[in-house]
Amino acid sequence: MEDNKEMDDFMEECLNAAKAQLTENGGVELVTFFRPFNEPKLKPGQNPSGKPAMGMIPYEMIGDKQKWYELIGQAVKQIGVKFTIMVAESWFVTHPEMVDGKPTHMPSEDPSRKECIAIMGIGYDTAGFIMRQTSIMLPFERSGDEIIFLEVKRLGDEEEISSSSTLADVTGRNDLA
Repeated sequence: MEDNKEMDDFMEECLNAAKAQLTENGGVELVTFFRPFNEPKLKPGQNPSGKPAMGMIPYEMIGDKQKWYELIGQAVKQIGVKFTIMVAESWFVTHPEMVDGKPTHMPSEDPSRKECIAIMGIGYDTAGFIMRQTSIMLPFERSGDEIIFLEVKRLGDEEEISSSSTLADVTGRNDLA
């Protein structure tokens, strides 16, 4: 499917940009991108790259997670989008300790956690229902000023990923759920 390829390709671009940002600056900016279904009407020369329009809402613009997520949700629902991509620096746990089917620690508090670049992609149909969720996690270690990237982990499509993410909650229609 062309929309899946576009989303996957953009997620790879985001991963490469985040790796460069982490290597250069020691951190990754928290940001969400979204691809509108409808191209905006632009004047000649306003889009020299010729690439489809992409919106962006950086966390720094708002500074409050709840308000940031609310703004993302409002924008996505008002505009109508093919997909959203969130880029973050986060924590990754390969084998969380479980009790009654639930992790005993949040990833940020798990003693076996690893830092990672996390890229989450959510694809929507024209009505705004979530049709696809996929994630890329790139664990890394810090050794002084050096960043050592580990093996990329991909979740989604073939593997089940949690449908309960804040990004999914604020952007997807759930009136029939």
